[in-house]
Amino acid sequence: MDQVIGELERRMAADPRAAEYPAELGAAYLKECALIQDIRERGILAMKADELFDTALNLDSSNWDARFTKALAMSYWPPQLNKGQEVIEQFTALIQQQEMQPPQPQFARSYVLLGEQYQKAGNSDSAQQVWQRGAALFPDNTDLENKLAPTP
Repeated sequence: MDQVIGELERRMAADPRAAEYPAELGAAYLKECALIQDIRERGILAMKADELFDTALNLDSSNWDARFTKALAMSYWPPQLNKGQEVIEQFTALIQQQEMQPPQPQFARSYVLLGEQYQKAGNSDSAQQVWQRGAALFPDNTDLENKLAPTP
């Protein structure tokens, strides 16, 4: 992983206007987090990754990978950091961006995750609406189907 991170850092330094390098480096930092036991080091890497996603989005606000990975990673941050509303905003922006493009299978996950964030925030009605909207676009997605299934 260190070699990958080193190479991405080199590429980012060589081409600072390319949004894909900070987005990929941020994702690499998150993968590195999974390999580290020290919670403090994990937090530092997670914050670096978040900054890199912001860098990528400042260079290209439509960078799907950067926005998706940023929102997904932030959804795991501890509740006391109060990132819930920002996660909702990121997924909402992502869905708006997606709906201006031809549907792609990976887009369904944004609807699932945004609904889950609404549910965490205690807004079940909004969660249901998002899942229904996603299911209309991705009728074969089992995750969305399961979210909309009646609970026994």
